[in-house]
Amino acid sequence: MLNLSPPGFFVERCSRRGGGRYRRVVPAQLWLVKIITKLIQCSAKLLQNGNLNAMAQASKKTVSRRSGLSGLITSGSVKRVSRAAEGQSSAAAKTSRGRLKSRVRSDEQLELISIREQVGLSQTQFALALGVNRSRIVNMENGRILRIPDDVLQMAREMLNDEGRLKRVERLREANMADLLDEWLERLGLRSGGFKPHDEALADLLQLHVNTIYRWRKGISRPDLEVLLQIDRLVEELAIRIRAFLDR
Repeated sequence: MLNLSPPGFFVERCSRRGGGRYRRVVPAQLWLVKIITKLIQCSAKLLQNGNLNAMAQASKKTVSRRSGLSGLITSGSVKRVSRAAEGQSSAAAKTSRGRLKSRVRSDEQLELISIREQVGLSQTQFALALGVNRSRIVNMENGRILRIPDDVLQMAREMLNDEGRLKRVERLREANMADLLDEWLERLGLRSGGFKPHDEALADLLQLHVNTIYRWRKGISRPDLEVLLQIDRLVEELAIRIRAFLDR
């Protein structure tokens, strides 16, 4: 705070950093400089406050305008969201109805599923045993194919009543790989017992590497039941063709 003193000088009250106050004599020229500086600072603050007030008022108007637009946008977005929600709910309802329809199976579908479960095979294994594409079995059981072909259902019934085929599936699941390889060789008219040239011939017929046959014979590895069913069916078809060719 400034305190005026005789012309040419003034007394300035100052504060100590550690506390307390003291006075000092300041020349009038320096006093004028400080007064002018304070006036400039005060005027700048006033101008700044005025600008801030004006900006605040302008911003209020802008906000009010934007709020009106945002209200319109929000209402439109709410409408769009509500429409989207209605669309999703209708789609979900359609999906649920579709699922309910897919779950309602016909007697033929239930019979096909029952046969597969009695045999104890997966959809892939069941398809391989019947010689049908797996996707067809899946679509038949899920209801995507409404009517099961008579030949597929007949083969499934024959498989259930054919003890020999059921035993064959069980043997493929439990038998030693060396014994299975010898059976395939005998059915193809080749020499069994691990004779290398005939194992190589079997590998060529099955389009496998000879090392694969070697690992199977030695028990190093074993294919899945799906692969065994596929190979067994392929060997059966090859044996039929070979016999038909020799009978000419």
